Amino acid sequence: MRPILDLSTAKIGVELTSRCNLRCGMCPMGNLGRPEDDMPWWLVEKVAADFRENGIQARWLHEMGEPLLYPRLAEAIDLFPGAGVSTNVMMLDESYGRELLATSLQRIRLCVDTVTAEVYPEIRRGGRWTEVVDNIRTFLELSKGHDIRVEIQK
Repeated sequence: MRPILDLSTAKIGVELTSRCNLRCGMCPMGNLGRPEDDMPWWLVEKVAADFRENGIQARWLHEMGEPLLYPRLAEAIDLFPGAGVSTNVMMLDESYGRELLATSLQRIRLCVDTVTAEVYPEIRRGGRWTEVVDNIRTFLELSKGHDIRVEIQK
């Protein structure tokens, strides 16, 4: 009998945190009524071990929360080889960029959702356009020579 779900091709995410530092217009986060919290580290380690044991690969380490808010993100990245991260870029300063580039991270998506400074605050409520642009420029410069795919979602 054919399995209902082929785990070798399933796109599985692990949400390390349900917290977010922005309230974006397209995100239902503020209406979900769920607590904003981080996954306990013991559970992250258990999920990673269970995935390894069963040949499951996490595709990304986020869902609706901002993964850069997770205090042990760099360690978590190394527990889930091949998993990517998507961020609103607000926290991706030079220091955090260097920390991420020192991990096994192979893909990061920088989500801006516009190329217009005037539109940005309407989409990314709480975000600061200039800071995001500066963080993107810095990260792109830092990532040169690293084996990482950087996607900019505009």
